[in-house]
Amino acid sequence: MPFQPGHSEDVSIRASLIALTPEAVEAIQGEQAVCHRFPFRVGAESRRGWQGLWTDAERRVPHTEPLNHLYLREPVHSRWPYIARGHFLIDHQGGRFYLVDRGTEQGTWVSGQQVGGGYEGGHATLRDQDVIAIGAETSPYLFEFRTSASVAWRPPRGTNQTLALS
Repeated sequence: MPFQPGHSEDVSIRASLIALTPEAVEAIQGEQAVCHRFPFRVGAESRRGWQGLWTDAERRVPHTEPLNHLYLREPVHSRWPYIARGHFLIDHQGGRFYLVDRGTEQGTWVSGQQVGGGYEGGHATLRDQDVIAIGAETSPYLFEFRTSASVAWRPPRGTNQTLALS
């Protein structure tokens, strides 16, 4: 059956993104982001104050879903933005995980293979321990995908810290 993005809140399925670089840690404000529902949408934090400072308050119309479940913070002084406002999503169907590029300019990289780019979008199967690069292949925003579906889940190397996102 071909992949079609769906919706699941199966709490028995655990998946997370482990930050592999200092830039990735800064982007998620921690070392690990737990994917708490599927599809799990990821994109750039785009709400900035009048001097380019990040604001914590998310303003949206009441009773509407946010654009993303995980907002990544990219420094204001970034030479080239890697992260699109609606960059990618992770979905779970038929016992498999998928990464879907949401039509970004630079695409998303899964273990060295480009997914999407050129505003075309695309999808790829995600496996435990795949490395996700957001934007260009040389992006400093690198994450390891972890799931309990394929192996016993464990916290990131050298830490017990988790960041549960609502």
